[in-house]
Order: sequence, then structure tokens, then C-alpha cells
Amino acid sequence: PSIPTSCVVYLARVTEAMAAQGTEFVRFDGTTTPPHGCDLLWDIRSGGGNPPPDTLFVGGLPPLVVTIHGFAPLTLPSREYHRTWRERFESIGHVQRQHRRWEAVHSRIRAVIAVSAFTRSECLAHAGISAERVHVCHHGVDADAFHQGVVPGDRDAGTFSHISNDEPRTNLPRVVSASAHVRRKHPNARLVLKLPADSAGRYRGLPGVDVVTGHLPTDELAAMYARATAFVFPSLYEGFGMPILEAMAAGCPVLTSTVSACPEVAGEAALCVDPRSVPDIATAMSRLLDDAELRQRLTRAGLNQSAAFTWKACAMAHK
Repeated sequence: PSIPTSCVVYLARVTEAMAAQGTEFVRFDGTTTPPHGCDLLWDIRSGGGNPPPDTLFVGGLPPLVVTIHGFAPLTLPSREYHRTWRERFESIGHVQRQHRRWEAVHSRIRAVIAVSAFTRSECLAHAGISAERVHVCHHGVDADAFHQGVVPGDRDAGTFSHISNDEPRTNLPRVVSASAHVRRKHPNARLVLKLPADSAGRYRGLPGVDVVTGHLPTDELAAMYARATAFVFPSLYEGFGMPILEAMAAGCPVLTSTVSACPEVAGEAALCVDPRSVPDIATAMSRLLDDAELRQRLTRAGLNQSAAFTWKACAMAHK
């Protein structure tokens, strides 16, 4: 199956860092029999609570290690993960099948890498994996790409940025509603959305909303963070929340949520709000526009917070 962009970044960065520490990797596509002669098998794809495929449980293979990125489809209310009533209805059977599958395979997994302490707690609750086999390894952030000064000059005054795939869990309708509230006091405030092309029509043309679609190279993504007055990311569910760190590393104040892994990653370096409260989101956005000292404090704190998350440290935790 296709791998989310965040997993692609994780695989590339952590294997590069681990290779520098002497680990060798042999890749295979998951549809063929895994290679023999390896010390461990490693499946990095378990996002959305998906158990490893059957091909990784063939007899005689090395022990299996699995990276788990989250369990959103299994733990969120269906209306907060699926967009249509049909998807929500079908998800009932899917969740039941996934739980049965984890029950069947969890004892055959040697170890789990959880990308956050929050995801570790989800593993214990929903995958049935014993605590001693689940290890937290936080992601890193690419400091060469995301850093203060990536865009010279002033920020775009009054501009908020948001980057997501527009899944219901990313909470974008509430962000847009909050932005509309903010514009009553700050009519020049703007919200810049980086979205998939098939989501653009839902938001394009709304007052104060600009939509960016298509692939953004890393340098352009970093510039989008750096130009904004603040990055708004009050997600309902993140197994980790890499955009939080990317924005912080680019020197952008961050507004995120009090749920899932968001407060764990943000620490004391962001404004954290109830993501299900439009008034709370709007109030925090207005504070960021009105209070230059707050923005400066969050920028400094965010740079320090993001600097603690490196791919070298992530690789060391894997080993």
C-alpha cells in the first residue's frame, strides 16, 4: 500500500542516521518473501492501527519489529475520522476486524517502536502488546531544511498557515470557522491552507482564505512556515505531529491542541487549546495577532523545543 508522506520522511531520515551508526538495511516491497540472512525484520508502515501483513509472519524469518504511528481509525469517533455516512458505517466492521487481527498477531511481534508516549499508550490499550515490548522513539526534525532565517525579512503580517491532508481528524472546518471569528476584529487576517488538490474546492473562495495545492518542495514548505505570523494545527489526533516541530524549527509560533501527541511534542512552547472549541481556537489566534511579546516568546521556546528532537537521537533510541 501507499505510504503517507510522514512515514516516507521518517524512513528516509532514521535509516540515514542509523546507517551512519553502522546499521545495514536490505529493503523489500512487502509483496514478496522477506530476505533471509537479516538479524531483524522491520515494518515501518503501521499507521492507522494497521497490523503487519501476513508475509512478515512466515516461519523461519528473523524476529519482527514494528513502528506504530497511531490508531486514529480505531480510537476516534467515526465522525471525526470518516467524512461520509457510508464510510462511518463500514468502519464498524473494519475496527472489529483490526482488533481481531491484532489479537491474533501481537504475541508474534518482538518489539514495537512507538513514535510518542501517547502512541505507546494506544499500543497497550488497542494492540494488546505488553508494555516491556513497546519503546518510545520520537521523530526528529530536519534542521538543515527547517530553521530560523529560511526566509529573510519580515513575516506576512496577520497570516496564519495550516498544513494537512484535510482528513476530518485534522479539524480544518473548525480552523476556518475560527479564522472567520478572528476577521471580525482583524479584517485583514488571512488563513493560508496547504491541502490536497481534491480538497481545495471546499475552501477556495472563502473570505480571508488562500489555498495552496500540489507538491511543495521542502524549501517551499519551510518558507510557508517561516512567513506566517503563526501556524495553526489544532488536530483531533496525531500519533506524533511532525508539522508542529517543523514550524517551530522555522521560527514560527505554534497553536496546537491539548489532545493526542500534540501537547507531548509541543511541550511548553506552543499555545494548546481544546480542538473541539471554535471559540478557544479563535481566542488563541487573536492573542497571537495582538501580542507581539507572546509571539516572540513562543518563537524562542519553539526553537529550543524543536532542537531537542533530532534524527540522530531518534536513531540512537531505535538501536
